[in-house]
Amino acid sequence: MVLLVIILLMLLLVAVFALKNSQVIIVDLFFNKIEMSQAILILSCVALGIFIMLVFYFIQRFKASRRIKSLEKELLQTKNDLEKARAQIAVAESELRTGTSKTLEESILDQRVTGFDAKDVVVEENPENSQFEDDKNLENEKVNEDENNFETKKFHI
Repeated sequence: MVLLVIILLMLLLVAVFALKNSQVIIVDLFFNKIEMSQAILILSCVALGIFIMLVFYFIQRFKASRRIKSLEKELLQTKNDLEKARAQIAVAESELRTGTSKTLEESILDQRVTGFDAKDVVVEENPENSQFEDDKNLENEKVNEDENNFETKKFHI
């Protein structure tokens, strides 16, 4: 609102200045001479200046828009990489709990083929495995706490 008032005041000042200078002048354009009112010349120069500034403004805005889109794509890629890393960590933790050892590529391939997430793996509870289950639950709580702490940290680039 304040900017609009300032712009209107400036336009009013230009219009008053142009009307006070209304005598006819000769404008020499390299190969041609034109007679015109000084008011018309002043107003047309102001209009030309506004047009040039708008062109530069829209060029800057277009560049900023492209930069924003580029950064959004980069952010999406980073989020996807983070999710893949979390899935790989979950698979590795599952393998540690179950005692199986696969290569990372095999684990990812198994996850893609079967469509399960390592978090969905449930080990049946046996009375002889109750200590194992307690240890596993403690590890899960620590992992969840670590993930929550990781998500709350802010990284500055």
